[in-house]
Amino acid sequence: MGDIKTVAKALQGKGLNAKWYQAWSKNFPKNRPMTLSELAAAKARNQRWIDGKLKDGHQLIDIGRDGRPVPSPFYALEKEAISKSGARTIPHPRPKK
Repeated sequence: MGDIKTVAKALQGKGLNAKWYQAWSKNFPKNRPMTLSELAAAKARNQRWIDGKLKDGHQLIDIGRDGRPVPSPFYALEKEAISKSGARTIPHPRPKK
């Protein structure tokens, strides 16, 4: 998520109204993995967010996967929603580390 925020802030610095999904940190446990019900609730919030962006016709920028062998469930959810909608994304390189 840090890379996404970095890219969005850089685009904002260029005058674009870039936004990113801002998950509620209070819903992500700090000392343990999420329970299945917590994960389901977090994914449902993310689904509502991406569906709203798609419905409103926002341009979507994709910085790609973060290198994990399996994408995060949130990235996978967004990719599936975008694919089902027929929307296109604008590729953008990940920030250099």
